[in-house]
Amino acid sequence: MTQYNKLIDLGLDEMASTLLTTPIIDLGRDERTLAIQAYDLRIELIREANKGFKLQLKPFHNIISDNMDRTLNPMNGKHYDSKSSYYKAVKEAGGVIMGNEKQAPKKEFSFNDDQIKRDIYATAKQLGHKL
Repeated sequence: MTQYNKLIDLGLDEMASTLLTTPIIDLGRDERTLAIQAYDLRIELIREANKGFKLQLKPFHNIISDNMDRTLNPMNGKHYDSKSSYYKAVKEAGGVIMGNEKQAPKKEFSFNDDQIKRDIYATAKQLGHKL
C-alpha cells in the first residue's frame, strides 16, 4: 500500500492526498497553502483515530542487579557470580571493598598573573640570569 493510498484510507480526499505526497518545491503558492491545510487535517484525523488509545506508563525503578561476571576472590580462592556473596566473603576474610567512594568536587584552577611573574623572576634569578 502506497503512502497515497494510506492517506485516502485515513479519510483525506484525493486532492489532499496528492498535495501531501508531492514535494513542496513542485507546488505553487496556492497549492502549498492547501498542502498545509491538508497536513493539519491529517493530524486531526490521526488524533481522532487514536482518541481511545491511552498510554500506560509503569513506574521505572533503578534496580542494581546482584549478578556479576564470574570473579575470583583472592582472599579465599573461590569464584563468585553474586556481588553480595563476594562482598560478604571478602569482609569475612578481613578485606575491604573499595571503589564506591564519593569523589570530592574538583577545585577550579585559576591563574594569578602576578604570582606567575614572581615565579618566573625567582626561577631566572636562581639559574643565574641577570634581569
